Amino acid sequence: MTLVLVVSNTQDIHVKLVTDRLNAAGHEVVRFDTDRVGDGCSVSFVDDGPHSRPQLIVNSVALSTCDVGSVWWRRPEAIKTRGDLQAEAAKFAQQEWTAAVHGVLRTIDALWVSHPEALRLANHKILQLQLARAVGLMTPTTCVSNDPATIRTFCERHRYHVIAKLVGAGPPRVEPPALQYMVFTAPVRPPDLASDAALAAAPAIYQEYIEKDHELRVTIVGDQVYACAIESQATTRTTIDWRRYDLDRTPHHATQLDPRVRDACLELARRLNLAFAAIDLVVTPGGDVVFLEINPNGQWGWIEEMTGLPIAQALADLLAGG
Repeated sequence: MTLVLVVSNTQDIHVKLVTDRLNAAGHEVVRFDTDRVGDGCSVSFVDDGPHSRPQLIVNSVALSTCDVGSVWWRRPEAIKTRGDLQAEAAKFAQQEWTAAVHGVLRTIDALWVSHPEALRLANHKILQLQLARAVGLMTPTTCVSNDPATIRTFCERHRYHVIAKLVGAGPPRVEPPALQYMVFTAPVRPPDLASDAALAAAPAIYQEYIEKDHELRVTIVGDQVYACAIESQATTRTTIDWRRYDLDRTPHHATQLDPRVRDACLELARRLNLAFAAIDLVVTPGGDVVFLEINPNGQWGWIEEMTGLPIAQALADLLAGG
């Protein structure tokens, strides 16, 4: 049986879908929730010369990292400090906690789904586009810039049939009651480009808009590929960005990929060293399949719920293999 370490946070509702299956199959599962560091989860490392003893401590029980067979890095949150510390002291303590925890975790020589260093690299959207094209996927014409003249020239060349989206992962999460923000993909119109100061404030991705028949959410788990067709054009709310969820009016159904597209998606994940990935594709009215982006640690629970695709079981099987 395999000892599976889950590095996550206590709020993630999808972890249980996988860990229940692992427990039912007789595997031991240990959860190391980063929002419990200093309050139930800790680390220890002793090096006395010939031997080192990296350990994780969960609920006062020590676990040697050498015993771990696989690690599921499931969207852990940033480590926060405990206790009543002033701002600068709290920031310093947080940095030290983060260095210690990540240092011990990186001593684990096991199957990672997926390794945090691979995730960090794979999050770069510019790299994603280059690699997607290299493995044979079609990609939209793209401009990443904060130069007003460059942006306007690009948009004019495409007759403003252009969308804008973030280069990074999005606004940071903040503690309530502060306002939470979400930035969706949006069409670009001439008035949006009127202010040099606004355009120059930060780079953004400007991309030719790809006409859609429907969209595909492709979930890769190891060498398994699960494709879901999202009928995003069925409702005006999701026409540009299906993350403006209108699930009651947006049909989802399991589908099969063209073998060449399937192989290209697998190769893209392999080149990024990802054991899990969620890939967003567009199918045009003419039947072309166009790559948008890859989320190296994306959500999948609603896909399984709406289509019955066995993603949780696939993750459990992959982790159980160690």
